[in-house]
Amino acid sequence: MKKILLSAMISLLTLTANAQLVPLDYEGRDSAYVENIKGRAQKIVDGLQLTDQKQARAVRNIIANRYFQLPTG
Repeated sequence: MKKILLSAMISLLTLTANAQLVPLDYEGRDSAYVENIKGRAQKIVDGLQLTDQKQARAVRNIIANRYFQLPTG
């Protein structure tokens, strides 16, 4: 969890510099699983209290994409 948050913070700094959209890697995934992961990621983003919604969505997607990369099982 700490690694995910650290990655998100580093990515947030990068986004602040160039404010680009980060796509959510949802293709080929079960929609219920994607919604679950987006919810988990959003809880983390809410704690960061970001005021820029575009940045907040990008950070949420970064965190969610990291969750997707975690091994399952």
